[in-house]
Amino acid sequence: MIKQGIQPDIRVYCSIIGTLVKSHQWEKALEVFDNLIAAGMPAPNVFVYNAAIRACGVGKQWERAVQLFEDMNAGRVKTPCEIQVKPDIDSYSAIINACRQCGKWEKALEYFEMVDKNWKEIINSTQSPKQAASVRIYNSALLACSDVGKWERALELFDEMKKKGTEPNSYTYSSAISACILEGKWEQALSLSEDQYKQRINPTIYTFSALISTCEKGKQWDKCIEIHEDMVAAGFSPISVTDGAKVSLIIAYGKAGDMKNAFRMFDLISAKNEVTYSAIISACETNALWEKVLQLHESMNRSGIELDDASKKAVASAHKNMSINTLNLEKAGT
Repeated sequence: MIKQGIQPDIRVYCSIIGTLVKSHQWEKALEVFDNLIAAGMPAPNVFVYNAAIRACGVGKQWERAVQLFEDMNAGRVKTPCEIQVKPDIDSYSAIINACRQCGKWEKALEYFEMVDKNWKEIINSTQSPKQAASVRIYNSALLACSDVGKWERALELFDEMKKKGTEPNSYTYSSAISACILEGKWEQALSLSEDQYKQRINPTIYTFSALISTCEKGKQWDKCIEIHEDMVAAGFSPISVTDGAKVSLIIAYGKAGDMKNAFRMFDLISAKNEVTYSAIISACETNALWEKVLQLHESMNRSGIELDDASKKAVASAHKNMSINTLNLEKAGT
């Protein structure tokens, strides 16, 4: 268009930058933005600045993201008519996400506090649907908490948004649950999950997987299996959980004496490693399946996988018990 002497309008630039960000070409996206600013035409608006801030997040350029945001916030961005381009709710969401993506969760929450202090003014000035904009900003803050396991702050934010009449969605629940899970707070995670069911908002497969894993770590074996059954009832395939959750289910089903499902989960893990074998050997040991323990040990040897300390003890127990069984059979035969 430019070669033909046709100057693209600002919406074209927004679209180009947005497309480049989605394809992770953040450097190219910022180059387009910088060329636009240098040319001075067409005049930049809040949407193109928001797109550039998102590009900074993808590229881990948090300082540049902060600079772009603060240029708007300080009134340094103006239209040809000298009208200030001020940040909107999506600008705050973009800068929170950019800081979060760069590991600056405290900075991310600082920007959320700025929104919270001026909530009515910022939310009422947005051109987006207010409910959707509210959810986006809270989800951005919750993700920042989720990344570092700030579960108490995550629960505070969750309660605050509901008090403001902002309805959480599946991503809201997922982020709050993840924050609890990261710190091993399985009871709080399950409470959120139960509330999610009451609101008829189905968890994602990753939320189900995370809940299974955290309950296993909390030695809540029955809960692991219950969540797995709930997942199937929600329409997911019983085998669609992550490999980490499959390992947790091996342990849970082993504790419940359901070795058929324990081995089913084990067989579904294609890239088996020390952790995978340790889980199934532990399940076999719990159920006194000594021959299976030795068979699994042989399989590990063939694959070049070393035993961990717990598995070594299980194998030693298997040899001992198999010897006792053999001796008892010999005595019974004489």
